[in-house]
Amino acid sequence: MLTDHDLISRISGGDAVALEELLRRYRDPLCRHIRRIARDDDVAADLTQETSLRVWTYAEQWDGTGEVRSWLYRIATNVALNYLRSQRRRPNVEPAPRDADGYLADASETPEEYCLRREGLAVLHRLVEHLPHDQRETLSLVYDSGMDIGAAAEALGVPAGTVKSRLHYARRRLLREWAQVMEWEEIE
Repeated sequence: MLTDHDLISRISGGDAVALEELLRRYRDPLCRHIRRIARDDDVAADLTQETSLRVWTYAEQWDGTGEVRSWLYRIATNVALNYLRSQRRRPNVEPAPRDADGYLADASETPEEYCLRREGLAVLHRLVEHLPHDQRETLSLVYDSGMDIGAAAEALGVPAGTVKSRLHYARRRLLREWAQVMEWEEIE
């Protein structure tokens, strides 16, 4: 069985199997640790995933001293504290009600409007799935995880300008493809 030190060395060399093994060992304890800080199960799950991404991105920065477990907990703590700081900067707004599938509910919508909105979201999700990996990953960090440009750049290990560029090209492509889909639907 490989030691944690061996796994980090392999992860820094791009070994995804080593990352999975390390996460198998620590995912649950890290999630519990983050949950104690963030006090939200869903947020803890998301932040645990972000911690995993950071371990993958920054494994080569581990200096080999101390315990890998401590290094992982430091990353998880920083991710959770960054999340809490970002929440403090945002106004306290009650979360919008959601329907059974997690989509935002709007009581003023007619059933037809609701179906059209859901179909539009499904089309958008399909378009996002077809983006290049780096653009899709960047969109996910900024829009799904709510990261600002700087935090996304740090998580991805790229300059902030690269994040802005990826967002620009992703949005431009989505707009172009959305227009094509809508034009095609009007023809039918």
